[in-house]
Amino acid sequence: MAAFEERGHSVLGLDVSRNILDKAAAKVGTRSLVQGDVVHTPLRSLAVDAVHCVASIHHLPSEGERRQAVAEIVRVLRPRGLVLLSAWAVEQKRFEGALGQDVEVPWRRRDGTPVLRFYHLFRGGELDRLAAFAGLAVGRAWREGDNHVVLASKR
Repeated sequence: MAAFEERGHSVLGLDVSRNILDKAAAKVGTRSLVQGDVVHTPLRSLAVDAVHCVASIHHLPSEGERRQAVAEIVRVLRPRGLVLLSAWAVEQKRFEGALGQDVEVPWRRRDGTPVLRFYHLFRGGELDRLAAFAGLAVGRAWREGDNHVVLASKR
């Protein structure tokens, strides 16, 4: 967020996690942070010029929720607005031999407590099909590191 603000953009951060928002607030202040989830975005329609959706959609456990999240992005985006989506790729070396695209990955909380986090691992072409299904015009789709990335625009 800070990098976009330094370049003169108005920025709004949305996250379901209060902890993540508190970390962001320490860097950018609270004025531009909203708690909410991507499936039911608490923003008015046609509110933003661009959306950078990173590390979110792959945590949604159903195809319906993933479609609804992208539909919400389209709803809040102004005409000709841009969207950058990224999600973990199933083709990552660490997931070789995984049974399917839906996995639980171990994480540790600050206190050391282990927790499992759900990930839907996207196949090549899946994220751009999701964007197109929601009515976005996909300009570019590529693999970058462990992620599939899509740059699209609202028609």
